[in-house]
Amino acid sequence: MLSVAERYIRDLNADADPHLFGQDWNDESWASCKADMLIKGEDADNIENDWLEAVVALPDQLFYNTGISAYIRVLTNRKEPRRKGRVQLIDARSRRSSTRSPR
Repeated sequence: MLSVAERYIRDLNADADPHLFGQDWNDESWASCKADMLIKGEDADNIENDWLEAVVALPDQLFYNTGISAYIRVLTNRKEPRRKGRVQLIDARSRRSSTRSPR
């Protein structure tokens, strides 16, 4: 939601320089927000929870008759110490295999 609001502000005023900050009681929402910000190239340091392990960008047209992009967000509350503060971004958009269309 934050990134949508930012886009709306920038559409109204191209010179605007909004800074995004989020707060939520739900830990999973924190992780989703951080993933969204990372995918869109935003500063995700303002997201305090460190549950997001990885984000996988899936191929386009994964769902028939939709133009939406799809991502898998991998969450964990047991990150290895060497992975603390890090998120792995995996670009799997070119890994599409052909399937038969539904009937």
